[in-house]
Amino acid sequence: MIAGAKTVSVIDNKGCTTSGAITVGQPTAPSLSLSKTDVSCFGGSDGTVTATVSGGTAPYSVTLGATTQTISSSGGSTTFTGLTAGSKTVSVSDAKSCTTSGSITVNQPAALSESLTKVDVSCNGGNNGSVTITVSGGTAPYQVTLGTTKTINVDGGSTTFASQTAGSKTVSVTDAKGCTTSASITVNEPAAALSVTLSKTDVSCFGGSDGTVTATVIGGTAPYSVTLGATTQTISTSGGSTTFTGLTVGSKTVSVTDAKSCTTSGSILISQPAALSLTLSKTDVSCN
Repeated sequence: MIAGAKTVSVIDNKGCTTSGAITVGQPTAPSLSLSKTDVSCFGGSDGTVTATVSGGTAPYSVTLGATTQTISSSGGSTTFTGLTAGSKTVSVSDAKSCTTSGSITVNQPAALSESLTKVDVSCNGGNNGSVTITVSGGTAPYQVTLGTTKTINVDGGSTTFASQTAGSKTVSVTDAKGCTTSASITVNEPAAALSVTLSKTDVSCFGGSDGTVTATVIGGTAPYSVTLGATTQTISTSGGSTTFTGLTVGSKTVSVTDAKSCTTSGSILISQPAALSLTLSKTDVSCN
């Protein structure tokens, strides 16, 4: 029998009649309201769904997946925790087996990721390398750490760590929800320090200008500019040499600058022999 006003009539076997009326009531239909907390990190399982039930007849059995919880009174709530991302359907059955259901979607952020680029150290043993990190996904802002910590405020933003020496660099990222990732990159440097070796040929005659200095350069980054006085020459490969000619006596300083502006220098002394001298003596003729 459905709910509503009901009239009952009675006739006995002598044809006498009477009647009465009564109303059959019904509870309000059970109603379900859902709210959720999204997953913090891509692939995580910390999402929640909260179900609030009213109407119908308490208590209520509330089911999500394989889990059933009880709400004891109309207007009460229960929360399902440990949820992954996706659509979640909650079913409700009240004390009179009246049912309702609803669905809600638990979301997740895009996967947190970082991209690294670097500038190598110019000179062996130097510290002018740099590492640039670009962060995407997750939830901004991001805390980015390589020795020191910097902040990137927007998805897709970048920051640069300067003054880096050579070696492997690991950059760690933590987003606003505590999700983390890390990546490594190697900052290189020239394999050997820039150095110059000098050899010479001394001046042949006192006051002459036929001395030479030969410079041999290794390490650093070729090509090299090699300077003695006002003259600059080029060496194209590591281990190569160049010779300065027409030099007079004295200390000669050779400066070298490589392709990355790294510098070195060395000095060598060009000698000369003592001045050539002639001493004469005579014996006069005895007779006219």
